[in-house]
Amino acid sequence: MIMHQIEKNLLVFLDPAQRWNDDAWRCISPGTLRDADARFKAIRHQNKNLIFSFQRHDLPGYLFCCLTAWLEARQHKRTVRKVLYLNDGLLSSVFATNNVSGYRAFARNHLPHPDGLRRQLVRFIPPFWRAEQRFVAIESIKTPETTDQTNDLAACDYLFFSNYRGKLMLTQATTFSSGNGLIFKTAATPGYAASLQHEQSVVQEITKLLQQPGHLLGPQEKLSTGRRTCFSEAYLAGKNLREVLRLLGKKRTYLDVCQLLDRLDTWFNVYCSAFTNQKQKISALYEPMLQSFSELYDDDPDSMTTLQKARELLEQLDLDNKEVIPITAHNDLWPGNFILHGEQLTAIDWERATGQSPPFFDYFWMIIAAVLEYYVGQSGVQDYSLAFRKFLRQQDQVSIHAHHKLEEFLYQHGLGSQTLASFMLLFLMEWSIQGFKTLGKRTDMDLLAHGELAAFAVPAKEPLQPIDTQQADFYNTRVEFGVIRPNL
Repeated sequence: MIMHQIEKNLLVFLDPAQRWNDDAWRCISPGTLRDADARFKAIRHQNKNLIFSFQRHDLPGYLFCCLTAWLEARQHKRTVRKVLYLNDGLLSSVFATNNVSGYRAFARNHLPHPDGLRRQLVRFIPPFWRAEQRFVAIESIKTPETTDQTNDLAACDYLFFSNYRGKLMLTQATTFSSGNGLIFKTAATPGYAASLQHEQSVVQEITKLLQQPGHLLGPQEKLSTGRRTCFSEAYLAGKNLREVLRLLGKKRTYLDVCQLLDRLDTWFNVYCSAFTNQKQKISALYEPMLQSFSELYDDDPDSMTTLQKARELLEQLDLDNKEVIPITAHNDLWPGNFILHGEQLTAIDWERATGQSPPFFDYFWMIIAAVLEYYVGQSGVQDYSLAFRKFLRQQDQVSIHAHHKLEEFLYQHGLGSQTLASFMLLFLMEWSIQGFKTLGKRTDMDLLAHGELAAFAVPAKEPLQPIDTQQADFYNTRVEFGVIRPNL
């Protein structure tokens, strides 16, 4: 049986405890059975559970299938489930048509408030009419009984995800309204299932080291059912930091943003304190990144020149006897992976984590990405390239504060503020390979970061414009005017 990825995800929703093997299902894609008689005969098929899929515009076919399935269900005592698949941009949902209240609660908790009148009006359209796809699932064979171990999993009636080929999250819809419950993480793709296993191992190890609740969700519990593995964790009610920063950008409340940067700084310092291994040379810790960068951009002469310069900068750090304690790096500490609940910040999604890593990329990306989301909210345009260049130019109090945090972080590790340009270069190099490291191919974000690396590595051809002196007084400390650039 050939299934599209969304149909594989749908099977996770329909059968989370994996009571049946995949070959117990027959998926009928849009347009496969065009006439009513063929669809009626397919529904009478006794030896398979059936899934009929309909695109948004095929309302007549969907309604006829629902009617036929209802008649067959009454006659042969089959179970019929009608399911919607909604794509809301950052997050997608799969739920039964009679669970609209669950979707509304999910949207309040996890979807950003729509910008503009048009998007606000679209949000008022009933989910049935906005659904990307509609499904009719008919369970034609006897449902196996569940065990005590899988009862909680089998009770899940809501599925959501951000990457339809990646991690899938199951829960009961009442979790969103009550704020209490379990989230079960799983995957329909074998490769990503291995990533979830890696995440669980990382979270358990860090939880033992950190011994401070709230910094990350853990420990996770493993649950195996058939060929599917799930990891459960407590649902965390709170606000996604990405949306908080964008809202502050709309309001232009820079002081609140600066306070959030301070809180992120505190979170990371507490996190780093859990690692007490022996210090290592910074160049040795960066070698895996340099090798990946070389592999990805070996056909670009300018990138190879930048790579050589990075090696020279690291060699100089070795000569200066600069060493740091390696940490387990998250590698994706952007605001979307922080939950703000009360005064507590919690980092989620650790499947990209790597051990024995320098702390600099995580910290730089955490601070810089927060500033970028603030600027996106301020401009109303999701242009990260424009936002990053605004950050580099230190044109307002937020970017000045962020640069100060970066310099302060380097100082804490025995590195002077004069090394900021060098570590910004290393940050951009590592940013430009994140998708490649995770997916094995260059992503759009890799390309964006590589473009910013190229612009950063080339000396400015025009005199740099100084920032406003009143903004420089924001710190009551000395600020270097202009854009920081490496001396290449």
